[in-house]
Amino acid sequence: MNNLCKIVSISLFALLLSCNSKNKVKDVDLSNIPQPKITIHRYEKALFTLDQSKIKSELEHIRPEFLLFLNADFNDTSKIVQISEFINYPFHQDIYDTISTRYPDLKNIESNISNAYRHLFYYFPNEKLPTFYSYISGLDVENNIMLSANNEVVIALDGYLGSNFEMYKKTGIPQYITKRTEPEYLARDIMGKIVNDKYLGDKETRTLFDAMILEGKKYFFIHKMIPSLPEDVVIGTTPEKIKWAYDNEERVWIYFVENNMLFSPDINNLRKLVSDAPFTNGMTTNSPGNIGGWIGYQIIKKYADKHPEVELKDLILKKNPQEILRESQYKPS
Repeated sequence: MNNLCKIVSISLFALLLSCNSKNKVKDVDLSNIPQPKITIHRYEKALFTLDQSKIKSELEHIRPEFLLFLNADFNDTSKIVQISEFINYPFHQDIYDTISTRYPDLKNIESNISNAYRHLFYYFPNEKLPTFYSYISGLDVENNIMLSANNEVVIALDGYLGSNFEMYKKTGIPQYITKRTEPEYLARDIMGKIVNDKYLGDKETRTLFDAMILEGKKYFFIHKMIPSLPEDVVIGTTPEKIKWAYDNEERVWIYFVENNMLFSPDINNLRKLVSDAPFTNGMTTNSPGNIGGWIGYQIIKKYADKHPEVELKDLILKKNPQEILRESQYKPS
């Protein structure tokens, strides 16, 4: 290895080490929480491997396991035709072939979900283990995880085929989004969906700071459910952009304060500073998108450090963002 390569390797290692040291989340004693048994019912596999020469009887056979998807009258031939066209559409066939290669089984995915739910049951003992399904969405990567009213989690496996999956590029999905199609994001996305839909979904965001704190709570919740998750995955960005955020945290905060942005209802500030993007509008391309949400996450972490007596559920449901700010004593330097 030449000297230049050594310098680059050492610099990258230092960058990752620095971010990881700031990123550590203390784990809890789960010895009294049984390991949940997770089984994902693979609708896409059942559908794409059925014998189409007798498709009606085959669908009737798998219907009991997949009633969520097959709650239709199969005496109506148009329903059979729709399903057959879905299966035989070359685009879907190519996706299924990739899924079959990438995920011959889902043991690792199920293990990751199980560990996340074990943490969920520790903090939220009234939560119930749902039924899990996988399916093909047709690359609807903005909605990879769905929760049903009947305690079912539906996973679009074609949203987790890795950032190098060629069809993502061909269909014009931005690179900053395809980064989140790696398998390590799947359990993270389930936990994010849970906290958004069950605990944060009805909260008002009248100001930029309201939105920052909501985003911060979401990231904090995810990290408590999966403590080993790197911060760049928690946020959905890159290690380099997380390093930029830490290096510029004080300047960003001063910018918010001096420009009276925090408690302004200006919708443009929300769009620029608390939205999903490759970088934050108005800042360098080295910045992460949603810098406001990242700052909110730092405030929530600071509050939790200052108030270890506050249970996670109480913190997530705490209604007064300004009180959180005041009691966190957040002051980046």
